[in-house]
Amino acid sequence: MNRIPRATGSVALSALALVLFTGCTNPFQPSTPPAPSQGALVEDFRTPEGLLSTIAAAVAAKGAEGAQAYGDAFSDSTSTDTRAYYAFPDPGVEQQWAAVPHPTVWGKDLEKRFYYYLIAVHATFTYSMAFAPDYSRTEVINADSAILHRYYAIQASTPGITRTIAVGYADLYLVKNNGRWSVYLWQDRIDPNVGLTPPTDNPEAYSMGWRRYDSQTGSS
Repeated sequence: MNRIPRATGSVALSALALVLFTGCTNPFQPSTPPAPSQGALVEDFRTPEGLLSTIAAAVAAKGAEGAQAYGDAFSDSTSTDTRAYYAFPDPGVEQQWAAVPHPTVWGKDLEKRFYYYLIAVHATFTYSMAFAPDYSRTEVINADSAILHRYYAIQASTPGITRTIAVGYADLYLVKNNGRWSVYLWQDRIDPNVGLTPPTDNPEAYSMGWRRYDSQTGSS
């Protein structure tokens, strides 16, 4: 069992901000999947970090191939020994949406459809997604299961314009079946520096939990 020790959370946030806003190399960036041939997106589920890299690459791909890879990253309960995927928003987001009809259970089918909502937020923009460790919490990686705590951000850009369209923390529960890692639980947490409602200078920086609910209402 490997444990990542606690440290100051601002280290991860600063590193991620450096990458997203300046294009510098991220020292915490997950291992990159093997280089694709003929522009194809290569899915890499051999390691937890490869899994996160595949999710990020799928979001950046913005198409049918990306949708396939994104969906493949989440568990599907096809037998008694496999776990079904579920996602939960930050409790504050749940309370914020209490009066608005939304799914009470968020499983893999909704997550797969959510991909198309996400890439359409700025349909003509180029997307990038990054994960960085959340050093305020301890990660646990075993032979066939893992708990990762990550800070995430998704940016959409076009010449002269950059928008952060998703930001927050995720407690990710992973399982390994037949040599393949997948996410079976995504517990979302808001970034306290952003809050439940994004500031006026970053008005689209909602959490993934918020955007999941929004994808079912079209209220953004």
